[in-house]
Amino acid sequence: MKRSRLERDQRYLDLDARYGRRLAEIRDSQGLSQQQVADEMSYERPFVSKIEHGHRHLNACEISDYARALDVDPLFLCRVLLDVVVEYDSSALGRQQEGDAPKDVALK
Repeated sequence: MKRSRLERDQRYLDLDARYGRRLAEIRDSQGLSQQQVADEMSYERPFVSKIEHGHRHLNACEISDYARALDVDPLFLCRVLLDVVVEYDSSALGRQQEGDAPKDVALK
């Protein structure tokens, strides 16, 4: 099923917000402040705040920097992102009619 532009844009916003919350949970679990993460990344604190509140998404280089600041493997943050997408799409799938369900695709 093809999404409208509005549905696609809302999906991006929702995914950014969910991923940001997960990043904030990871940061909090390590006892780090937004300022400490920002300092480690050589960014200003509002950069981290915007990510954690879903107002900005991370590119691949920033995911690597964020992982280094949290002292985790970048692959871990990619897996967190993948989990967020799968959880989101699964919940959206529950709202769709059965005939509109997307096909599963195996990752290689």
